[in-house]
Amino acid sequence: MDIPLWQGVGILESIWHVTARQTPAGNIGKLPNEYIALAIDYRGDETPLFEALLACGWLDPHPEHRLIVHDWWDHTDDAVHKKIARAHGFFADGRAPKLTRLGPREKDELEAWYREHNCSNSYVITHSERTRAHVNPSAERTLFDSTSAPPEPEPEPEPEPEPEPIKHTTVSKFDTSINTHTIARAEKTKAPVNGTEPSPAFLDWWKNYPFPNGHERQAREAWAEVARAGHESEIMQCLGRYRISDKAIRGILMNPENWLRRCAAENWETKFPSARSNAPAIEESAARMREEDELIRKLKEEEHAKSVKRSSGHADSQTPRSAARISRRS
Repeated sequence: MDIPLWQGVGILESIWHVTARQTPAGNIGKLPNEYIALAIDYRGDETPLFEALLACGWLDPHPEHRLIVHDWWDHTDDAVHKKIARAHGFFADGRAPKLTRLGPREKDELEAWYREHNCSNSYVITHSERTRAHVNPSAERTLFDSTSAPPEPEPEPEPEPEPEPIKHTTVSKFDTSINTHTIARAEKTKAPVNGTEPSPAFLDWWKNYPFPNGHERQAREAWAEVARAGHESEIMQCLGRYRISDKAIRGILMNPENWLRRCAAENWETKFPSARSNAPAIEESAARMREEDELIRKLKEEEHAKSVKRSSGHADSQTPRSAARISRRS
């Protein structure tokens, strides 16, 4: 792509921000290319863009996730690692997140969980091993060498029985109805609300809500308050308009429970601003630039005319004075 350096850097940074916010595991291929282009406000044809990203190695093809960010595990910030760790998740390449920025208690609990799931990530080490590595630098190199096998854990007393841990779920490459850092919540056992199980209509709506960032229990309570039998089709039509709206495509989302209450108050006829297409946006920008150029041209012409007028007036005012000085000298 024949673009300036600053524009290429901006495209990459924008893609990384979208990845951290919507696909923190690095499996950005679960989002359609058009969606990604709109999310980063790319106003050209997205096909050459993704071909260039693949050719340069910034994105890698993946048999399961379609596209993943190259070496995302190594270069993403600690906040993404913490999100995935707290959701008991994994990166798209199968590696467990780093636990280095967590508190001691939370870190030990997550280390035990990942060890129980046969995680081979060398960052998952016990607190006692970290202490030995701090005292002995050679031990630290051994522990954090990604090519070496993880050390055997020290024998510990039998822990008390705990609830069955959440299993890791793989997200389909085209499934945009679930966010990676909400996998743990989505897989929890659905506790009844007011003694009732969720209805099929609610489960269908919940599955299609874009990246639900609220609590499912709260959404079910809101559904029980506002949803009425026979209105399922109106609710799904309203959700369909919301999914293709400008804010939803850009990742600016309402909590599901707030969405339900707002749309129910408007009888499921809520209108959401649609996403801007690329061509009108480009034409609008070009027209605005033409108007600005014309305004600048007119201002320059006016300034030039004023300057010429001031120069002419100054010359006229000097002529009588010069004649007077000549007459006095003579």
